[in-house]
Amino acid sequence: MHPFSPCMRNGSCLKGFPEQLRSRTSLDVDGYPRYRRRNLSPTEINGIPYTDEWVVATNPYLLLKYDCRLNLEICGIMSAVKYLNKYIYKGPDRARVNIENEPHVENQNIDEIKQHLNTRYVCAPQRMHRIFGYTMQDKSHTLYRLAVHLPELQTVHFVQGREQQEQAQRRFTTLTAFLELNRRCAQIFENGLPSDFTVDVRNIYYFECRSFLHLIPATDGP
Repeated sequence: MHPFSPCMRNGSCLKGFPEQLRSRTSLDVDGYPRYRRRNLSPTEINGIPYTDEWVVATNPYLLLKYDCRLNLEICGIMSAVKYLNKYIYKGPDRARVNIENEPHVENQNIDEIKQHLNTRYVCAPQRMHRIFGYTMQDKSHTLYRLAVHLPELQTVHFVQGREQQEQAQRRFTTLTAFLELNRRCAQIFENGLPSDFTVDVRNIYYFECRSFLHLIPATDGP
């Protein structure tokens, strides 16, 4: 391992290479898998012996599909899902560019407030993706977390002095409303509920989704 590689810190690799030899695959406490790496005979490349400790995890299917160098590891923790969602919706990259005709002068006074521009940087692949109208992101459906509780033991929030009014208005929880919906619509399969019904989170009840009309604005001419 090259001692001046960018991943080297205090003489060791930040990515944990070389990996440890192990007889079985297991999951670490952080959710990353520790793949089986058998202690086989080393392979010599350019006079340097290599064992399974130096093998980078990858996926043969993705290598064949994309025909490029691609390293892949499974990460089965909730924080990874949160990171992906945050990364997608964080917005475009930002860059501040200043064009000057005069040669660069050392120790010049820079007014960062005056030079501030609210700009974004779009790379060539992303620009072509937008020009051709490809989908930038997709969302299949919305998930609602159902309140889990025993019969008549749901959690109730109320303002002091308005206990009866609050109790009368909030007859259902997300769980009891879902069970009531299944009772009223027993002929609909479970896979049809998300597309045909939605939930009113304020009043806690399910209602049927209405059809939407797409209006096309009129153009000039007859």
